[in-house]
Amino acid sequence: MEAMGAIDLIKRITNHIDTVLTPVRIEVIAKVAAVLVFGGFLVYKAMAAYRLVIVAIHTGTGMNWQRLVLLLSSILYLSMVVFVYVIRPRATLKTRGILPRVLGFAGGFGIPLVLMWLKPAMPSWAMVAGPILLITGNVFAAFALSFLGRGFSILAEARVLVTSGPYAIVRHPLYLAEEISILGLIIMWGTIPAYTLLIVHFIIQVMRMRYEEKVLTKAFPEYGAYRSRTRAFIPWIL
Repeated sequence: MEAMGAIDLIKRITNHIDTVLTPVRIEVIAKVAAVLVFGGFLVYKAMAAYRLVIVAIHTGTGMNWQRLVLLLSSILYLSMVVFVYVIRPRATLKTRGILPRVLGFAGGFGIPLVLMWLKPAMPSWAMVAGPILLITGNVFAAFALSFLGRGFSILAEARVLVTSGPYAIVRHPLYLAEEISILGLIIMWGTIPAYTLLIVHFIIQVMRMRYEEKVLTKAFPEYGAYRSRTRAFIPWIL
C-alpha cells in the first residue's frame, strides 16, 4: 500500500510539473538560462580584455596582441550567441530523451570544465599554435552563426533550415568551428588525458550531429536532398 501511495504521489507531482511547465514556459526558462550562461562568459571575456588594455596603457609594457585578438574573437562569437538566443523563435520539433540533452551540454561546455581539473603541460610551440586555432575557430564560428541565425541551439532542435553560406558546403560548419577551437585548447594542455578528451569530444559531436539530423529530417522534407549533396563535417571528405 505504501508503494502504491508513493507511485501515486510521483504521478501527481509529474502531472503538476507538466501542467506548470508548458512548452512556452520551458522555452522561456531555457532562453533565460542560456542568456545568463553565455552572457556571463561574455562579461568575463569583456572584463579580461578591458584589464589587458588598461594594464598595457598604464604600465607601458606593450600590448599582448595575441591575447587581445583571442579575447575579441571570443567576445564576437559570444555576443552573437546571446543575441540569437534572445530573438530566436520556439522550436518546431525537438529530440526526445535524456541522452541527446546530455550530449548537447557535454559537447557545448564539457571540455573547458574538464580541462580545469587537468594539469596543463603548455609546450612552447603550442602557445603559438593553440591561440591561432582558437582565434580561427571563434571567427569561423561567428561566420557560421551569422548564417545559422535563429536556428542556433545547443540541443537537437528544428527551427529553420539553412543551406546557404558555409552550410552549402557542409551541414555542420558550427561543429567544425567548435572542434578547431577545442583542438587549440587541447594542444595547449599537451597531455595524453587532454588528447584523449579530444577524441571523446569528437565522438560526442558526431552523436550530436546524428540526433540533429534526425530532427531536421522529420521537420523539413527537403533535408534529404540537402544531405545527399553535402558533407557533414569536413568539406569533400567527411
